[in-house]
Amino acid sequence: MKHPSEIPEEDRWWTKHKIVVWWKQGGEFTMDLACGDTPEEVVNFMRGRSWHEEERNDSSVYMSAIQRRIAILGQENILFYDEESFLIGLVKIGHLWIEKWEWEPDYE
Repeated sequence: MKHPSEIPEEDRWWTKHKIVVWWKQGGEFTMDLACGDTPEEVVNFMRGRSWHEEERNDSSVYMSAIQRRIAILGQENILFYDEESFLIGLVKIGHLWIEKWEWEPDYE
């Protein structure tokens, strides 16, 4: 796939969100993106396309399943404690690319 920034602006419906990430495989971009206005929404977007019903219904189950799949492949893995650390961990090991991150945590 071409780099996501090469997609014409009029076709980039996902840019209305605060967070946009793209999956990478073998260092190459895939057509799979995830977006939302919070890390929780992004993970919900991701898990909504899972083939496994239990993953589609629970973010923790989904994130743990992704972590296990990475371990099975024998690749560098991540530790996470919430959706934000899950996404950042995947970026650090090269499985995600951040196109946009305008979200800030709410410290109330």
